Amino acid sequence: MNGHYTSLMILITCLGAVGDSFLKASASGKGAKIPCFIAACCIYCCTITVWYFIMKKVDLSTLGPLYAVISISVLFVIGTILFKEQISLQKIVGMVFALIAIYIMSAR
Repeated sequence: MNGHYTSLMILITCLGAVGDSFLKASASGKGAKIPCFIAACCIYCCTITVWYFIMKKVDLSTLGPLYAVISISVLFVIGTILFKEQISLQKIVGMVFALIAIYIMSAR
């Protein structure tokens, strides 16, 4: 995958995780419910627009797994720091396997 698209995809995936955090805050009552929900919707609209253009240039079989691992990694950190979610051995092992999978898929 082109480095430009990789960087853009990482940025958009992280932005989507921020949208997920706003949605979680809205749903859990932490913060202002309606403003957090609106912020999440606005972020999702922006990310889906950029995803449309990325998907025109990058194979879905490449994009999908990379998106999944980046999302899981960013949401793992956000959940732990902002929402005080517990870190378990099972979650850590899952993260390690996800990163190994991306390494294997990207090896040439």
